[in-house]
Amino acid sequence: MSDRKRIRFILNPFSGVGRKKIIPVLLEELIDSSKIEYDLCYTESAGHAVDLTKEALDKGCDAVVAVGGDGSINEVGRTLIGTDTALGIIPGGSGNGIARSFGIPLKHRKAIERINAFEPVTIDTGVMDDRPFIGIAGIGFDAHISKRFVKRKIR
Repeated sequence: MSDRKRIRFILNPFSGVGRKKIIPVLLEELIDSSKIEYDLCYTESAGHAVDLTKEALDKGCDAVVAVGGDGSINEVGRTLIGTDTALGIIPGGSGNGIARSFGIPLKHRKAIERINAFEPVTIDTGVMDDRPFIGIAGIGFDAHISKRFVKRKIR
């Protein structure tokens, strides 16, 4: 039996302003295949990361890595709450507030190197209006602006 960790990477191609097209190449180049076996999926719409994360749980993945912004991280992370599956992050959003607050490198290469180390830590989560969240939540004007931002075609 292999001791390799099973990791699913979920990439949101619509988040942020950065170059995420390089991610498959960097994963192939940098993931330590002696320690990790992985697959890569792409989200197609809001909420799709939840389904892809549930699939990863059904497959017994040790971690699910959100490649995107705070919204992607929240979709993946809130689906993992209460499981033994770790959340990983490769920042790819326009602000990357969650990644910054956890000290995750914003450079893709360095974030992937961190994933190779596979050193999970326990984090706090929150609940607002019966909806769990990680790192960010907004009400009032903040929520209004976030809702408008999501509908924009250009970041």
